[in-house]
Amino acid sequence: LSAHPDKDGKAFLRSAAVNMHVIFENPTEAESFALAQQGHLIINYGTPLKLTAKFIDDLKSHDLFQLYSPGLAEVMMIHGDCDETIDYDKAMAFANKFDISLITVEGGDHRLSADGMPEAVVMTAIDFYMND
Repeated sequence: LSAHPDKDGKAFLRSAAVNMHVIFENPTEAESFALAQQGHLIINYGTPLKLTAKFIDDLKSHDLFQLYSPGLAEVMMIHGDCDETIDYDKAMAFANKFDISLITVEGGDHRLSADGMPEAVVMTAIDFYMND
């Protein structure tokens, strides 16, 4: 949003990885080996994801808390307070710092996968995009 501002744009962020680089600060021995030997690693938080060493380095050099420019688009966030991947407190800190509306899903995991949560996310997103 900061790199390609859209004055009339909107962004609805589900379980936004506002500090994703933290996940890779202390790689396991297996992750370090995979990065050194293969140049990538596979993480699986429900869906396998191939991450290259270059991508991880890029994440570490782009701290959203420092780089985001507020006011370039209307933004709303939704995040579970039991997110095991991206700490809810970091999402809340990001939302507070940039005056972004944050909807908290009580008991919500990273995928917001408990009964009724996916449907609630979709309905909230539809409402956000349909209302001006």
